[in-house]
Amino acid sequence: MVRLAATFLFISSLCFAQESTGPVLLSGIAGEKSSLTATSGSSAFMTIDELMYAKEIPPARTIQQAARQISGIFDDEVNKVRSIYSWIALHLTYDSAVIHNQVFTNQEAESVFSRRKAVCEGYANLFSAMCNSIGIESRMIIGYVKNDGGGQMKFPNHVWNSVKIKGRW
Repeated sequence: MVRLAATFLFISSLCFAQESTGPVLLSGIAGEKSSLTATSGSSAFMTIDELMYAKEIPPARTIQQAARQISGIFDDEVNKVRSIYSWIALHLTYDSAVIHNQVFTNQEAESVFSRRKAVCEGYANLFSAMCNSIGIESRMIIGYVKNDGGGQMKFPNHVWNSVKIKGRW
């Protein structure tokens, strides 16, 4: 259940750019608007996801080595990015103790890669580090997630990524 929650949170956090309308969330659902649909349809993503499910990377390896091993079987940027995203979503566990108990842990990429446990900031840090290490530019975006309690939030409470693919954010 925790891994499923982490997968859902990370799926909702991966941004791709499209045409001139700015970032759009892309979760691999067929029919979603994206300029990348020709190479990133949901069936192609399902194949990548299945490959990444079985892809074990020993924690002793570096982030760059892992990123190369994860994405190295693909030629195009879309599939490389999807392979990194899928591997992270499938092999990390959401650290719910951080949220529920307010016990904050190191969310830097190296620490997250080693522990295989994170909250949104850690997922985003690791994703950016892996993408950037293989030459795909990635940025972290800090923003807000809807607050169930209502009212105005004083501080941003969520982090996600955008990537530059084929020269476009």
